[in-house]
Amino acid sequence: MKIVFLHNSNDLYGGSRCLLRLAAALRRDGCAVEVWIPGNGPIRPALESAGVSCETVSELSPLSRKKYSSVRSRIRFISKTLVAAVSLSRRIRASQPDIVHTNTAVLPSAGLAVRLSGKPHIWHVREWFGEFPLAWSIYQWYVALFADRVICVSQAVADQFHPLLKKRIRMVYDGFPDSDFRAVIPERARAFRNAFGLDDRLMVGVVGRIKWKRKGQETFARAAALLHDAYPAVRFLCIGSPFPGNEDHLTNLQSLAADLNLGREWIVTGDVDDNLGAIAALDVLVHPPGQPEPFAGVIVEAMGLGKPVIGTALGGTAEQVDDGATGLLIPPDDPSALADAIRRLIDDESLRRTMGNRGRERFLNRFTWESFYRSIRTEYGAVSPRTGQSA
Repeated sequence: MKIVFLHNSNDLYGGSRCLLRLAAALRRDGCAVEVWIPGNGPIRPALESAGVSCETVSELSPLSRKKYSSVRSRIRFISKTLVAAVSLSRRIRASQPDIVHTNTAVLPSAGLAVRLSGKPHIWHVREWFGEFPLAWSIYQWYVALFADRVICVSQAVADQFHPLLKKRIRMVYDGFPDSDFRAVIPERARAFRNAFGLDDRLMVGVVGRIKWKRKGQETFARAAALLHDAYPAVRFLCIGSPFPGNEDHLTNLQSLAADLNLGREWIVTGDVDDNLGAIAALDVLVHPPGQPEPFAGVIVEAMGLGKPVIGTALGGTAEQVDDGATGLLIPPDDPSALADAIRRLIDDESLRRTMGNRGRERFLNRFTWESFYRSIRTEYGAVSPRTGQSA
């Protein structure tokens, strides 16, 4: 059996890591797997090392804010998408997959292309479209009607769709292998601390793409400013980097940190080689987006490693964090509330440990790899019986 994945990104964040895990597992189970991406990047060697074929396909032109910024740009993008879809459908027919799995909602050419190819189509929606209500009111119908199944990464994402489309929607949380977390030995956390001269200091950190407002690092900086005088030994870390082309987000964040006089208490690490080792080194993980997150993999990673989480009470985050049990939920864009939550956990080591242990239990009950993989194979089988069978 053969599966072709269509993907919008060349990086190894979020949805890309989920794709890597799924493609590698299918390959181990004897499936022929191809991943088509719009360009070269870190995901390619990672896939190829797992034995997964990877192709650069120019017809995969992801939807972006720039392409939606004006009426003229929208018309141009739609016309190019139609042409790309016809070309992409020819590629799909030539590849002869049993199923096509589009790993993101921001590849509009995928829907028409797969429909023209006549192949079964799974469309994975990992995005939140609340910023674009008018466009989404139309686009959701295109996504739902041009897919045999739509898989949403959280109930918050599924609830974006019109009630009449619900029969096509399936909610499946992304899953993570517990073996990855069990492999994080203390030396990996120590290596991260040593790399940044952090010794045994208490650390509170945000992990992920640096993106103003969208990921909330500016709220984290303002919360740190409310705390650093009272807790001079605590370090506040931003682990990650901006998306290429968004370097101004990092510049703005660092300017804000300077204006707030955060000094040496504030550390931006950039991307790190061992993300799980970095999370394991933290005492508290903060996830402070100012807008709804569809599903934050870093929250599950923190829970799998037994770390308490502070998150904003929006979107999928509110489904992941059990407020008061595995962590704390706070309002968005509220540095004072975030500072209060951080202070509560800084001051209470026992609470940090209890919430971390409960978080790990929640991971094992809701977000395991085995549960995710079974669900995906079930959906494959529903749209194409050959792909639902064990290899």
